[in-house]
Amino acid sequence: MTAERKQESSYYLLNSGVLPAVRLIGEEHLEPPYIHRRRRPGEYILYFLTAGSMELEEDGVRFHLKPGDILILDPDKVHVGRRATACTYFYVHFMWEGIEKRRESREKLCERMMRARTESLRSDPCDVSSELCPRLLLPKYANYAGGVGFSELKSRIGEALSVHRDRREGYKALVACEFLAALILASRQYLSLAAETAGGEPIRRLHSLINYLNTHYGEEISGAGLEERFGGSFDYMNRQFRKATGRTIFAYLCTIRIAGACELMKTGSLRISDIGESVGFHDSSYFSKVFRKRVGMSPSEYREQAGV
Repeated sequence: MTAERKQESSYYLLNSGVLPAVRLIGEEHLEPPYIHRRRRPGEYILYFLTAGSMELEEDGVRFHLKPGDILILDPDKVHVGRRATACTYFYVHFMWEGIEKRRESREKLCERMMRARTESLRSDPCDVSSELCPRLLLPKYANYAGGVGFSELKSRIGEALSVHRDRREGYKALVACEFLAALILASRQYLSLAAETAGGEPIRRLHSLINYLNTHYGEEISGAGLEERFGGSFDYMNRQFRKATGRTIFAYLCTIRIAGACELMKTGSLRISDIGESVGFHDSSYFSKVFRKRVGMSPSEYREQAGV
């Protein structure tokens, strides 16, 4: 088996409900003749290259890292530098009860990640019983130089490093949270790139549409307006949306509008009619009818139960 195939088939299953324990985090700039020494680390090490190049070998598998690459080294495997090169990179040494090493073909990995994305898209934001901390998938080695992935990851890991250096109370937990956020972003970015490679423009349009609905749900939204904004037939968009999320565009829109109304009733003092208006229901009677159907009680009963 070639080194390239090993890189593609190695990945980690991450439990996002468990925080990683970060022991060391830093940013390094190396110049020849420095080269990584041979060692078995006894902990996971993440390298995120931001400039230059790095050549490493782990248990006979060679990795040539370039800007945007993330590589995770295993605790029980020996790694060593193979050539002195100039590079700048972040490093994170960590242990984690919530990580499992897996081996699978790239195709199977992408299929598994797409199922995870589909389950997330189909989750109900109003349902507090839904799993809040799903398992994520992250390749051992991947490049994140494309799009906004690079800058987002650099910002997250940089923030974790700033907190680590600050050393104020709670800094270890905050470092762990920032690092976990970076890994979640990496997992999402890898899946999005894989999905766009396989599905092209329809996948990008779907993600843009979901983001638009989540951001603008309080505004007037119509099929004609969505056609004008995103291009193409609304019927086609609706079919693709339902295939990905398990519900139609307007059923999804209704769900997030009711979720927004519930939040406003629990945290504010607006009149119920004003709340309905702010989340996109311009008819107060219709708002009350839909709310009762979705939540199982009227808006006033919900507000009273919430103690507001």
